[in-house]
Amino acid sequence: MKKIDEIVLVAKSLLSNDIGIIEASRKLVKLQYETELENEENLKIFWVIDSETDHLPIGERRLNLSDESLVKYDKEMEECESFYKDDVVTACKNIIKKYDK
Repeated sequence: MKKIDEIVLVAKSLLSNDIGIIEASRKLVKLQYETELENEENLKIFWVIDSETDHLPIGERRLNLSDESLVKYDKEMEECESFYKDDVVTACKNIIKKYDK
């Protein structure tokens, strides 16, 4: 699968709520490094989110945290995802429209 197809897949997964905004941002930033899309305007929001949330644990990083820490991080994640939701939805729709074949 081409990296651009993976980017489209992540965008679709985000829109269908199969993946969260923070996790999708991390995946999209990594995929962007592996493509020639460094100037793609629609991916810039994901760089911002990744940068602002790099301290938040997702996936296996959550396994060794206390319940108290998880509650704190989950609240921060919810606030962040709520704040960026409209911009992220727009960016994902634009990515799909532009690159989905």
